[in-house]
Amino acid sequence: MATSWTSTDLQNIEEAIAKGVLEVQYTDKKIRYRTLKEMLSIRNEIKKSLGITKKTSRVLAKTDKGLGC
Repeated sequence: MATSWTSTDLQNIEEAIAKGVLEVQYTDKKIRYRTLKEMLSIRNEIKKSLGITKKTSRVLAKTDKGLGC
């Protein structure tokens, strides 16, 4: 795979994932992936290479009715 990913490469793979297709055009090459899992892995690799990291956190809310039970 390429070592110098671009934002266009990221956009291409994200569009393919959204469309449910396994083939992506990168500059002058067409790549056919075997599975969605493989595509997601490559997408994450591209994001990492571009310095795009999205850390998610979970927030759990606890509520009660204030009845002191």
